[in-house]
Amino acid sequence: MSEPFGASIEFRSVSKSFPGTAAPALTELNLRIEAGELMVLVGPSGCGKTTTLRLINRLIEPTSGAVLVDGAETTTHAVEVLRRDIGYVIQHVGLFPHRTIAQNIATVPKLLGWSASTIAERVDELAAEVGLDHDLLRRYPAELSGGQQQRVGVARALAARPRILLMDEPFSAVDPIVRSRLQDELARLHQRVGTTIVLVTHDIDEAVRLGDRVAVFATGRLAQVATPDALMAAPADAFVESFLGADRSLRRLALRTLGQLVDRTHTPDAASEVRLDAGLPGRSAVDALLASGADRVAVTESGRVVGHLTLAALTRLLATPDGHT
Repeated sequence: MSEPFGASIEFRSVSKSFPGTAAPALTELNLRIEAGELMVLVGPSGCGKTTTLRLINRLIEPTSGAVLVDGAETTTHAVEVLRRDIGYVIQHVGLFPHRTIAQNIATVPKLLGWSASTIAERVDELAAEVGLDHDLLRRYPAELSGGQQQRVGVARALAARPRILLMDEPFSAVDPIVRSRLQDELARLHQRVGTTIVLVTHDIDEAVRLGDRVAVFATGRLAQVATPDALMAAPADAFVESFLGADRSLRRLALRTLGQLVDRTHTPDAASEVRLDAGLPGRSAVDALLASGADRVAVTESGRVVGHLTLAALTRLLATPDGHT
């Protein structure tokens, strides 16, 4: 990953109540997000994750406590100054329908008074960064697919080089195949740019796939924050365990490749009837074993068998907190 370009974010005993509601939306939240981290906020509807996100750019204000960016309370800055350094991507994108894609991406730089040549250069740069064909820049939002529109939304949010990017259910409105592709592109973009990203989702698979860490919210409270592997290995309480689901062990396998899991100390079994490339996720070994009825899979690198995995070995891996034998 590039050197962190992003800013740190900290919640200090933050609570939020809305008029007319019996219970607070958020209670005594203490959470620190490091500069350059991709933090995913996950939980069921109404748990407080979107409230948490909106507190960062002051779309709403805390009832008590403080939100800090790079150590300074957000209330020490004028809202418009604070938001210049924060990009925001929402579920349905919110592109301006009567502006071209290039004009949509250029929205914030134009408001900031950038020169036409600098804006044009930045638009071209971002189109390449998010995987948009240059020919699309002359089109209008209605002429683009849902996945293309989401790419435009990300490009627009990054246009003024903000140090923080907030994403509220950004991929939930697109089909599963496009969603997976957009997730991969976001992960690669984060590696290249180093912006601090805070992403809200209700999808635990998306959370563990993307997050450097994952913050699981119950109703109005932070239930657990951990790396994806630590979260799957040791849920903090019954709520987290239930939210992660009965197949959390299989999700945990998906976090590592076969090359990371394979036992290389044993003599490779070149005769294994099932061969899988070392770059595939660990979960693919379980799928292959169950589908074939074989007792082991041979793991290959450049076509050469480097070791094997059995169901027993995979079961042992899942029984250890760090996922290693």
